[in-house]
Amino acid sequence: MKENFKEILAKSESNGGTTLIEHLVHVRVATLAFAKYLKLDTEIAELGAIFHDIGKASDIFQERLGKKKDLLQKPFRHELASLFFISLIDMERRGKVVEMIVAHHKSIKNDTRRYGMFDFEEDYDNNIPVINLHLKGWEKWSKDALLILAHFKIEVKEISKEEAIANYEWSFEHCKNIYQKKGWNIWKGLMMDV
Repeated sequence: MKENFKEILAKSESNGGTTLIEHLVHVRVATLAFAKYLKLDTEIAELGAIFHDIGKASDIFQERLGKKKDLLQKPFRHELASLFFISLIDMERRGKVVEMIVAHHKSIKNDTRRYGMFDFEEDYDNNIPVINLHLKGWEKWSKDALLILAHFKIEVKEISKEEAIANYEWSFEHCKNIYQKKGWNIWKGLMMDV
C-alpha cells in the first residue's frame, strides 16, 4: 500500500503529474455534463467516471508511468485492471459501467494496435493469461484502489483475488454478449479518450 494513496498518479510527471484522484474528479465533472446533455442516467455515468481508471492504482502501472515503453514487455491495460472492482457496483448498473470502462480508450475489437479487450485476450501469450500480469501485487495495490473509491463515497469491501478474477470474467462475458447482439451502444462513447 502506498504511504499516501492520494499521491497515486494518473498521468506521468512529464504529462502534468495529475494524481488519480484529481483525474477522476475531472472526468466525473465532464462525464456528468455529457450524460445530462445526452439525457443518460447520471448515476451510471458517475460510476463509470469513478471506476474507469481505478486500475491505474496498480504498482505495475505506477512503475511504468513515464518510462519509455519496452517493446518486449507485455502491455498493462489499466482499464482491464479496473474491471477487478466491478462487484462493488450493483448488478442493475454493472453492465453499463463495464461498457464504459472497457471502451474508454480503445475499440473493444479490431483496435488498430490490437489493444481492445477481445484483441488483447486473443493475442496474449496463452501460457500466461492476461489476468496474471494485471493481478500482480493485488494484495497491496487493491487496498490503495479501495481507499480511492471510498474517497468518492463508494461503499467498499475487500476483494479477494478469486473475486477479482470472477469480476473480470463476468465483464468479458458481458461484453461478448453485448457485442454479438448489437455491436455496441451509447455508453461506449460517453468517456472515449477521457
